[in-house]
Amino acid sequence: MDAKGVPLVVDISEGNRHDCKLFERAQNKLEESEIIKVKQNKRYFLGDKGYDSEKIREVMKKMGYETIIAKRKRKANDVSLNKKEVKIYRKRIIVENSFSWLKRYAKVDRIYEKNKMSYEGVVNLAISMIIYNKR
Repeated sequence: MDAKGVPLVVDISEGNRHDCKLFERAQNKLEESEIIKVKQNKRYFLGDKGYDSEKIREVMKKMGYETIIAKRKRKANDVSLNKKEVKIYRKRIIVENSFSWLKRYAKVDRIYEKNKMSYEGVVNLAISMIIYNKR
């Protein structure tokens, strides 16, 4: 998501897949997009505990993002987020709100479609409507 809550990459997968395993597909789509080529002052990758991985941190750093990812509790020796990072991480509510906007559409919230391609079309249509209404 960008700072306004518009998705940069859309990837549909099974609900029981871990975020770290799906990251590579999403990262490839992000690299292919023209959006990433826009120069900005600071770009942040805000991730929840599901993205707590050194590999993800390294990849995003190479792509020019500063990573702010919540730490998993079982990594006891890691230092959690500092005050500056916590202030930035709170902006992650934009991501949560975007998911909430998507779930307003019944066909996105409850999967009625028989195959993945049809469901991706419904999700993309819902995203398009959200972007149109934000203008």
